[in-house]
Amino acid sequence: MWNLRKQDMEIIKALRQDAMEIVFKLYDKYHLDEYDRLTEATANMFSLCISEPDVNKRIRLLEEHRNDFGMLAEYYYYLGMGYLESGQYIKAKSCFDTYSDVYAKTPLFRCDEKGGTIALARLSYEKNLSQIEKKHLINIVLQNLPNNSAALLQCAMIYLYELEDETQCLNLLRKGLDNPYATDRELLLMTAVELMPVMTRHNDVNGLVHKYLSAGTIGFDTYVAYLIQSSDYVGALSTLICVEDVKKRPILGSVLGWPAVRLHIVLPERFIYERGDIAAVYWETHKAKKILIRELQIKEEGITLKEIEKVSCFDQYKDLKYLFFETLVPNEIFVLKRGIDYNEIEQGEWPRMSQFVLSGRDIKQIVKFCKKHEPENRDTDLFCKSKRKIGWKNLGEIDGVKFKL
Repeated sequence: MWNLRKQDMEIIKALRQDAMEIVFKLYDKYHLDEYDRLTEATANMFSLCISEPDVNKRIRLLEEHRNDFGMLAEYYYYLGMGYLESGQYIKAKSCFDTYSDVYAKTPLFRCDEKGGTIALARLSYEKNLSQIEKKHLINIVLQNLPNNSAALLQCAMIYLYELEDETQCLNLLRKGLDNPYATDRELLLMTAVELMPVMTRHNDVNGLVHKYLSAGTIGFDTYVAYLIQSSDYVGALSTLICVEDVKKRPILGSVLGWPAVRLHIVLPERFIYERGDIAAVYWETHKAKKILIRELQIKEEGITLKEIEKVSCFDQYKDLKYLFFETLVPNEIFVLKRGIDYNEIEQGEWPRMSQFVLSGRDIKQIVKFCKKHEPENRDTDLFCKSKRKIGWKNLGEIDGVKFKL
């Protein structure tokens, strides 16, 4: 492991040297003044200023250091975003215009992500743009943020609701769904589901979306929204959600004779489940003149954070677990990642392992723990049971039948 760490340090050293040479060549090529370059101290100060969480303090710090950072295009971007966040768009627009002018003189990258974000801000806050201006800004966004699903979605909605162009809107959605590098394909799919009535007039896009929804990995929430668009969504849901191990037993106390309930819900492997996709599970008990409706507690099956942090290296390095486990419930429940290669872990070659100082004992513990928690399948298991404390509330009476929740 120490040899791997030394290799990393040598690579970092070489990259820093290359970076210094590139900076020197750029300053020589564009005849820049030495004072246009940040020192290590001013670079650290700039980083502190733009990462300040209090927006008013962030603006104040950046304004106070205008002489230090005013030669940087990025300075005007971050200052403009600060003004935008504080609701001062006129000042933000002035900063954005300056950023565009400064960046255009020495463009460094093919994609200007900050320029794309500025175009999005203009589309959102400037209400008197012409159709030509809107289309121009949309092209800037798509050119500079090609994989950003949220940006693409905003542009698609502008085509639909402001430019009244269904075809362009759906073409953008299709482009995003076909993009393997899209940041949030699930967001685009959910939008497509909401636009089903529009898509029925465009067979090519409609067919593509149905293909994505009918096969492959998809969010459970999105798929349920899709089923609701169909005529028999209740029947479809009943075949989708598998309920197993239903158990009832009487419990003592003030509710003597009312059964405590336990059941097991299984969601198929291809559905991505997030806490809240199933908001609640209710159990109804029907009697002659009384209906009791009980909400059950839902517990997701997986590896708890407490179990993971019993392994010393996972406890020491809080981010290490994300190399091997996926989050089911943030900071609570995790599952082992697909495609874990134990040989790569043992050789220290698993992606990003070199970022952590791990001993041979640490690696053995990681492999042992991962093998122990390999799931038999990738279905999502939800275990539901009665709440311990039941406080019943009368909901009223219909045709002589009393309802209690």
